Amino acid sequence: MVAWAIFTVLQMIAAIHILWAFGVYWPARSGKELSAMVAGVQNPDTMPPTALTVVVAGCFSAMGIAALWEAGMIDLPWIAVLQGKIAVLLTVIFIGRGVLTYLPIGPLTKACEPFRTYDRRAFAPLSLCLGLGFLWLALNAS
Repeated sequence: MVAWAIFTVLQMIAAIHILWAFGVYWPARSGKELSAMVAGVQNPDTMPPTALTVVVAGCFSAMGIAALWEAGMIDLPWIAVLQGKIAVLLTVIFIGRGVLTYLPIGPLTKACEPFRTYDRRAFAPLSLCLGLGFLWLALNAS
């Protein structure tokens, strides 16, 4: 159940990034507004390149697949030596990302509004939940 929840959330995040990569600004009305909402960048000259946004979407998708793999729901024999280690790495990444939001120092302190509010209320708590989910998978690996 934990793996499926992580997989579903990360696939949804990946899908949203694909939409953004190809010019859909939801939930914003423009690229500048979207950058302020989801990246904390005020008045950017341009949106991130399409290729970079697609790569980010691919990373989110791969992390979701990793959750299923760590739970033993799919088999990836060519990287079996990494099983367990990936869950620990993703635990550190997601929990670290979530904690950074609430520290008085660090890269996220320079972010603009409305990102800071969304980050404190949604992005960071989601990151912490994903990190705890990956921790659970790491501790309960089959």
